[in-house]
Amino acid sequence: MASRKGMRSTKILMELEALAEKLGIQVIYEKLSQSRSGLCRLYDQHMLFVERNLDEDEKVQVFVSALSRFPLEDIAMLPGIRNLVMQYHSRNDIHTESNEASLRYNQNLLEGIPDQEEVHEILTR
Repeated sequence: MASRKGMRSTKILMELEALAEKLGIQVIYEKLSQSRSGLCRLYDQHMLFVERNLDEDEKVQVFVSALSRFPLEDIAMLPGIRNLVMQYHSRNDIHTESNEASLRYNQNLLEGIPDQEEVHEILTR
């Protein structure tokens, strides 16, 4: 039997995958031996590469980090998911139009990502 925390992470991950699909982001789960998970763009297609060996909480962090770079105001999603992504967005002051912000984002990729307890706190508000 899965723990409540594990079930919550699974639901969050499923919601984030659905959000990525709404945004037209192709999600690719692969074993990434020489690189790390992250968002890239090939021509007009955004792709999110996710290390398949990450645990669900780490996958959630990868999705939140990537999705926070997109305008989400007009996209339907659960309020807890919106809060999670927007909190990450505001912590990192990401502006998709700005190359400077993109550089800051890349330099601080792992800093400011909500940990498991913060994710739980955001979703239970």
